[in-house]
Amino acid sequence: MNAKYKLRFLSTFYDDLEEIVLYLCDQLDNPVAAESLVKQIDVAIYKRLNNPESYEKYVPSVYLQYPYYRIYVKNYVIYYVVRVEETDNIMEVRRILYAGRDRDKYI
Repeated sequence: MNAKYKLRFLSTFYDDLEEIVLYLCDQLDNPVAAESLVKQIDVAIYKRLNNPESYEKYVPSVYLQYPYYRIYVKNYVIYYVVRVEETDNIMEVRRILYAGRDRDKYI
């Protein structure tokens, strides 16, 4: 599928990312790591935008309206869905979670 995708971020993603950055900066006193991680996340998401449906799906323990896909960046996992709307195909980035978290609880 060579459709063009628009990118959309939900507020939950931004909230998760802010929590991660604050943890790295304040708790670990490592703003350089926080900046590096944000850059890596940005690159990974935009790289995936070319063909977001050709990657691994996340299969949760409950039914979800849209299948979730994953992007791994360091110790974190970015979750997104692909939505086909009337005029656009959208890659909607919903969460970024520490890989060790109980994902089903947060998705």
